[in-house]
Amino acid sequence: MPGLVAQIEEREACRVSGYNWKEWQALPYDERVECVAYFRVRRRIDMNEGDARDRDMQRKIKTQQQKRRK
Repeated sequence: MPGLVAQIEEREACRVSGYNWKEWQALPYDERVECVAYFRVRRRIDMNEGDARDRDMQRKIKTQQQKRRK
C-alpha cells in the first residue's frame, strides 16, 4: 500500500495480524487493507478505553481527596 499507509503502520498491522513481512506482502491487497483497517479501529478502541480508565481514576482520586477534607 505504498503512499497510502505509512510503512511503519503497515508493518505493525502485519505483526498484530500474525504475519511475517514476506507473508504479508504475498497477501491479496484487499486482505491487507482489511487488516490495516482492523488494526486502526482496534488501536482507537484501546486508546478510548485507556482514556476512560484515566478519567475514572482521576474521578476516584478527586472523590477520595474530597472525603479526606471533610
